[in-house]
Amino acid sequence: MNRPPTKQEEEQQLRCVSARNIPYKATENDIVTFFDGLRMVPGGVRMLRNGDGSFNGQCFVEFESEDEAAKAMDKRHSMIGGRMMQMSLVTRVAMMNFLNSSSTNIAPRAITRHANPTPPPGPRFGGVPPRHRMPRPGMRMPNPLMNRTCTVIVSNLNEEVGVATLIYVFAGQAVIPGGIRIGVNTSGRPLGEAKVVLEDHNEDIRAIRELNGMMVARRPIRLNIINT
Repeated sequence: MNRPPTKQEEEQQLRCVSARNIPYKATENDIVTFFDGLRMVPGGVRMLRNGDGSFNGQCFVEFESEDEAAKAMDKRHSMIGGRMMQMSLVTRVAMMNFLNSSSTNIAPRAITRHANPTPPPGPRFGGVPPRHRMPRPGMRMPNPLMNRTCTVIVSNLNEEVGVATLIYVFAGQAVIPGGIRIGVNTSGRPLGEAKVVLEDHNEDIRAIRELNGMMVARRPIRLNIINT
């Protein structure tokens, strides 16, 4: 008889869904209705909100099992309030790390776009490459037959954002193994930007369309292609 998973093993299961591109007027009941028929944990819908308490179009949904979360991904091309919901699978620990870094789910409402500051001299990108993971349902993995990669610069990052957080943010894109690097100065302090290498130009365009302006650790991230 199979033993039940430990608490640590449960935290690493891909049983949570990160959902974006949701109408701002949507409510928790709308999300529950959207996933009708699937077993969610009690209180499993976590709406991300702006500083004034309004919904910012993003939420997490926690399901009872990985199988239920995988079934939820079958609805990723479905419409909610006239929009196609964008979804990706994440672990519970990744969800909680993101929520805890986002100051109790409150994100600033205003998005002010300024020119990128000039970085100090010295090495720009460092960090530990993410460990290779076997594909799970709903997870995009790089195509080993592709020999052309493209790079996106992610800027306006909070200093607390690390490789683990960016692995979650880019869970829906085909990032090459070891393809995330955090920008640092000569003293090792984060510069507020990162380099993410994707498998092809179409992935670059898709990432910018889906992720540009996403709230990460209380800031809207900015994405720019640096080579094609």
